[in-house]
Amino acid sequence: TEIYEENALKYLKDPWEARNNYIDVVLDRNSFSVKQFCQKEEKQHLSKDERIEVIKLLEIQRQAMLMYTSCGWFFNELSGIETVQIIKYAARAIQIAAEFSGKNLEEPFLEILNRAKSNLPEHGSGKDIYLKWVKPSIVSTRQIVSHWAISSLFEDYEDETDLFSYNIKSQDYKKTVRGNSALVVGKINVTSKVTLEERDIIFILLHFGGEDFHCAIKGFAGNTEYFQLKEEVFNQFDNKSLTEVIRTIDKYFGKEYFTLKDLFLEERRKVINILIQDKMEKFSQAYQALYDEAKGPMLELQKLGLQIPSEFKIVAEYTLSHSFNTLFLDIADIRDDDIIINANNINDEAKKLNIEINKTSAINIFSNLITKNIKKIERNMEIHDVIDSINILNNAGKLDLKLKLVEAQNIYFASIHRGFPELLENLKTTENPEEDKKFISKLLILGNKLNINVEGYEKEFNLIKK
Repeated sequence: TEIYEENALKYLKDPWEARNNYIDVVLDRNSFSVKQFCQKEEKQHLSKDERIEVIKLLEIQRQAMLMYTSCGWFFNELSGIETVQIIKYAARAIQIAAEFSGKNLEEPFLEILNRAKSNLPEHGSGKDIYLKWVKPSIVSTRQIVSHWAISSLFEDYEDETDLFSYNIKSQDYKKTVRGNSALVVGKINVTSKVTLEERDIIFILLHFGGEDFHCAIKGFAGNTEYFQLKEEVFNQFDNKSLTEVIRTIDKYFGKEYFTLKDLFLEERRKVINILIQDKMEKFSQAYQALYDEAKGPMLELQKLGLQIPSEFKIVAEYTLSHSFNTLFLDIADIRDDDIIINANNINDEAKKLNIEINKTSAINIFSNLITKNIKKIERNMEIHDVIDSINILNNAGKLDLKLKLVEAQNIYFASIHRGFPELLENLKTTENPEEDKKFISKLLILGNKLNINVEGYEKEFNLIKK
């Protein structure tokens, strides 16, 4: 409170009235709403940088209020998701407040948390929970840049992209490869979509191969330094050892650097999956060979009523699951009859061996496509999208796929199911009765396939048809 009030009084007529009115920005956050808000609340005309300071100060207050969200205080366990979340709000308030106070506000906060003990001994104190789950979630601009830089080796970003609550514009990007190593030097503009703070940042990323990354970051200090370091580091990468390259990076950027572990969890998983893809392919081929070699004898054991060795079951489960899910990596294959036949053959083979296939990947692909199709029907009401959805659901049924249909069901019920009264009423006066009857008929079939109760509308439809 003191940090907020002391600093906000420099810019705002009434810091607490402004705090209350800040909801107008929160509900519609953009440069125009921020400008309009500041013009209403400012003591005197504020520059762009001063407006950013104001928004940061108000974010301290917003996070502090979120910290008191009731569900976080209702339950009696510190490690619960609700309590962890409100500690995250507190951590964000501390992070911003530290910029204004110049003090380490985290340490006294941790001392308080240390006095609070979890009911689950393995989680220790509030301090332990903070260090385990809250601290890793605190994001700085430098982390965002390192995340973007490392990910750019594996993902083709547009010149402008949104990454979490930041907008990133690539202003310069150069990459070169030598053997298993890669070097990237770039300049990007990073804008917070919350505070609207904007910074030009340069980075150097050295990938030694595998999971070994070295990403250094600093603020942009002008073209002269940038182009000089860029030329020097590329020259050394081409002609000298990687140790020399690291020394040059340290000379310009200092000793701090980011690695794969600094990426956000989902992106880290994605990069690791890419890095191990070749190894997984070799692994898959080895299992496939073992399976093909042993399948005949194992089927004979099954016929004789003898137990199949667990070692073979492990190989069979992996091989058949991989073969099944790989069939549907291309979305177009979901509609291919030959692919569906192949998938059914794998299903039959698994049943003969009493093996349960892991169909998670195929289930997600089918489920996402159905949801996408229902959204298209909601927008366009085209019969070919309805028929396509019915066919996809039929194929899923043939393959014993238990699809995740909640989102598709909700869209169908909210937009299509509620529209049946109007569709049926219009059918009485339509100029294209056969086309409209066919369309409504397919919509009703789709509803049944989605486990939506359309029985009443089916009866009404059948009466109108007569």
